[in-house]
Parts: sequence; structure tokens; C-alpha cells
Amino acid sequence: MGGRTRAGDLRRPRFSVGAICGIILKAMPKVYLGLGSNLGDREGNIAEALRRLSEGVSIERVSSLYETEPVGYEEQPWFLNAVCEGETELDAEGLLRFVKGIEREMGRKETVRWGPRVIDIDILLYDDIVLE
Repeated sequence: MGGRTRAGDLRRPRFSVGAICGIILKAMPKVYLGLGSNLGDREGNIAEALRRLSEGVSIERVSSLYETEPVGYEEQPWFLNAVCEGETELDAEGLLRFVKGIEREMGRKETVRWGPRVIDIDILLYDDIVLE
């Protein structure tokens, strides 16, 4: 009692240090999100969406902006798009709720399928899960 511990008295840990570090250092899920806008200030809308996304996603990289023709409903302006890569503590369903909330807050309205929109945020990849 109250004496010194000798090296021979120490027990081996149940887990190796490598296993513990592997648990601690496990990265948050990697996510790739596609953003698009074809109404109003398209570039500003994407910048604002990225700002809002950063509240729940640690954004690591963002692609260059690029334009695409509308698909499905073609009588609308071209889309300006970007893809961002990041990590999040949210699970896949939580991330979906989060991005849909941003779309609503920014004024997205579901009118015509594939129709014009202020902002569209798609989860392209969540960790190793491809979402369609």
C-alpha cells in the first residue's frame, strides 16, 4: 500500500497501443458533395452554401466552378456547379437532413422535377457509400 510499483508488477494492456491509436485516430467519414445553382447570383449561391456547409462539414477542398446544361427539364438557365470534399461527424442521414435544411433556408422550392433552383446540394459519396 502506497509503495512503489515495480516494472514486473505492471500488467499488459488488453489492447496494443497501435489498436488504441487506430481507434482514436480513425478519421471522420469522408464526404463529397455536389453543389449547383441556376437562379440568381449562381456563384454567390454556391459560396453561401459552402459557408453554411462548413457549420457541419470540415471542408478540405473545393473544385473549380463549371457550367452544365440542364437535364430533364431543358427550358431553364445553365447550372453553375462545384464539388467539395470534406469530413463530418454527422451520419449519412444526419448529413442528408443538414444539406436539405440548407437548401430550404436558401429558398429552394420543389416545383418542376429537374427544374431551376437557387441551390442544389447532392451527397455524392459518404465514406465508402456511393449515394444515388
